[in-house]
Amino acid sequence: MTQSFWTKLARFWDGDLTLLGVPPLDDYAAGRVRVEQINTVIRYTQAMMIANIVNGVVLVAALWTSAQSTLLMVWLLSLIVFCMAIYLRRTQRPHKKRPMIISARVMRLSSIYGGLLGSIWGLAPLLFFAQSSTHGQIVMICLTSGMICSGAFVLATLPSAAVSFTLPITLGFIIGVLQTGEAVFTPVAILTIVYLVAIVRAVMTFSLLLVNRVLSQITSEKAAETDALTGLPNRMCFKGRLENVIEDLTLNGIGFCMLYLDLDDFKSVNDRFGHAAGDDLLIGAADRMRACLRETDCISRLGGDEFAVIGTGIKETKDAELLAERLLATFRAPFQIAGENIIVHPSIGIAMAPFDGEDAQNLLRKADAALYRSKRERRGGFNFYQDELDGLSQERKAMEADLRQALVADQFHLVYQPFLNLVTHEVTGYEALLRWEHPEHGSVPPAQFIPIAEMTSLIDEIGDYVLRHAIQTASTWPAHMRLSVNLSIRQLRDHSLVDKILGYLHQFGLSADRLELEITESKSIAGIQQVVETLHQLRAHGISISLDDFGTGYSSMTYLCHLPVDRIKIDRMFISCIETRTECASIVKASVHLAMDLGRKVIAEGVETPAQLAFLEKLNCHEAQGYLIARPMPADQIPGFRPQLKLKRHSAA
Repeated sequence: MTQSFWTKLARFWDGDLTLLGVPPLDDYAAGRVRVEQINTVIRYTQAMMIANIVNGVVLVAALWTSAQSTLLMVWLLSLIVFCMAIYLRRTQRPHKKRPMIISARVMRLSSIYGGLLGSIWGLAPLLFFAQSSTHGQIVMICLTSGMICSGAFVLATLPSAAVSFTLPITLGFIIGVLQTGEAVFTPVAILTIVYLVAIVRAVMTFSLLLVNRVLSQITSEKAAETDALTGLPNRMCFKGRLENVIEDLTLNGIGFCMLYLDLDDFKSVNDRFGHAAGDDLLIGAADRMRACLRETDCISRLGGDEFAVIGTGIKETKDAELLAERLLATFRAPFQIAGENIIVHPSIGIAMAPFDGEDAQNLLRKADAALYRSKRERRGGFNFYQDELDGLSQERKAMEADLRQALVADQFHLVYQPFLNLVTHEVTGYEALLRWEHPEHGSVPPAQFIPIAEMTSLIDEIGDYVLRHAIQTASTWPAHMRLSVNLSIRQLRDHSLVDKILGYLHQFGLSADRLELEITESKSIAGIQQVVETLHQLRAHGISISLDDFGTGYSSMTYLCHLPVDRIKIDRMFISCIETRTECASIVKASVHLAMDLGRKVIAEGVETPAQLAFLEKLNCHEAQGYLIARPMPADQIPGFRPQLKLKRHSAA
């Protein structure tokens, strides 16, 4: 117990307050407490040193006739030199940026300085009180009491320094007054001890209040800078840490990399399982990423499913690649969400400092541009920033903003391109195609804005617009005509899609067997159970499914065998070259025969010449679509439309 007490006492002189009943603090909290303690004292340091010198001069003047003048001058000179040293130390760096935390060494020095200054004042009554006149003794009692009280007040936030300062003065004063041998001074000595105990108790109480205030402030700051869901630093905290590593780069040349990432198809998890499941996924993702990083790295949640990582001390791209690969590897195992195994992958954009910039805003923008490239070209992977991405990123953000405005301002409209039956030469239906008339840029091709819409929630609103308006329009057509509408993979992951479509069919009175939904074959479909289930549900309600761009995607044969596909659409790239390249003709021929053998109907898209149409007729292809038959037209032209064709028969060889 004795050893523990002396250990605590030794720590007390270093600023540790556990001796006063304060619970042990971590390094950050202890450093912050020390900042508040020191800053409070610093505000009074200059005034306190001036007051010490003035009081010393007054004391010497009062004792000059009764005490040894030489000893008095030595004492005063010592006091002035010490106070001036402290004063100049403070004034030499008045504008220096104050640190966020302060070490225990600073507290130890403060206690030493306080003890030295208190010892100088404690020598005065010890050396001069007994030989002084009554007038001099009264002045010394007043000044000594004033120094004890004022010193305790100024150093109230530093208990160790306050005790170091007041204790030598009190001891010197008590010994000095008792040396006189006069009984009248005995009560004075006793009262001085009582006052010292009361003052020390007040200092301790004040220090405890300061500690509690700082801890409360730290708690509030952590709450303000911490993401409530994942426990990671939030965007505000991330910017502060980014500025810190940039400052380290500027001062010490220590490079770093910044990774900007989000979770691919996160919205589909929210849509299918609900927001609670989405929150569980974000928590799990945050825990995995945090576990694979070094202690010196920093990960933050910026909002939604977006995260940012600062890899410190990284100067080469190969090290940034290793960091990105570690992050990607943590997502290979499935997440247990709502009782199911769900695999979600992040896309990552990487910016390197100082190569890609040395300011926070520039690095964030460039990492975001690299992320955009990853989502566009290699979802579930990573890309480094390149100069040419700047324009793409700015263009993407501008178009995203314009798309949002387009929905509000009703800038979208639908046109319809007919399907032609190659046996009867009658129109069997129309495909609804989305068009965007930008107020400044005119007509914007779907190939430019649909990929951007698919990266955001905008595709849901745009897709809903197309479904609603197309079904409403088709409800006015003859009963034998079908409507074909394109769906994105993101829409197919929406668990409410089936109910939404059935609702529109019921609202506008269109039979389900007159609706055809086109999906584009791509690698994204493979293995996505939700998409397969949605297609089967749609098919069970009588809605037909068409596979667009057949032959250009990931695994055409797999789709024909496992997906509920009623029709395939042979891509225009094969149709356009059947007259000039034998391999194109062979691919078209094989595709038509394969689809027929599997009981699927075939539509050839992009038909532009009579020779192409004749070739398809010879193959017994079911339907054709293209400029030869008709360009996409507004809905009001459909009732009077009749195809005008002049066919030229060709061999199918």
